Amino acid sequence: MKKQKNDGRKFLIYLVLFFITFASVDAFFVYKAMTTYTGVVEQTHGK
Repeated sequence: MKKQKNDGRKFLIYLVLFFITFASVDAFFVYKAMTTYTGVVEQTHGK
C-alpha cells in the first residue's frame, strides 16, 4: 500500500511539473511574440 501511495504522489508531481514547464515555455513565446512583432507592415499609409 505504501508503494502505491508514493507512485501516485510521484505521478502528481510529474504532472504538475509538466504543466508548469509547458506554461513557462508558452509564456516565453508569448512574450517574444509581443515584444518583437510591432504589427507595422508598411511605413506609409494609403499609398
